[in-house]
Amino acid sequence: MDIEIEERDNAAVLKLQGRLDANTAVDLEKQLSLVIENGTKAVVLDFGTTAYISSAGLRILLTTAKKLQSQQRTFLLCDINSNIMEVFTMTGFHRILQLRENLDEALGTLA
Repeated sequence: MDIEIEERDNAAVLKLQGRLDANTAVDLEKQLSLVIENGTKAVVLDFGTTAYISSAGLRILLTTAKKLQSQQRTFLLCDINSNIMEVFTMTGFHRILQLRENLDEALGTLA
């Protein structure tokens, strides 16, 4: 998995490319920890080029959401394809996480 990080509109945007599975979840967890420690107001994960998510990936998302919520910071996910949305729906994550249609909508939420 490749992770591209950019700062936009007072948010850290992480663009995830590839598979978010047990092997790559550790890398995402490290990157998210650095971004959170940096004190950014919001974190946005862009799933536009993410092909797959496993339970290890779901665990990272849940942990991050709880951590940011406890700090009254925003955590958004956007551009989610149908395969990943199916996993979110089956696991109930679509009710727990804040999902947006695309990156522009996610950043617009923060304005």
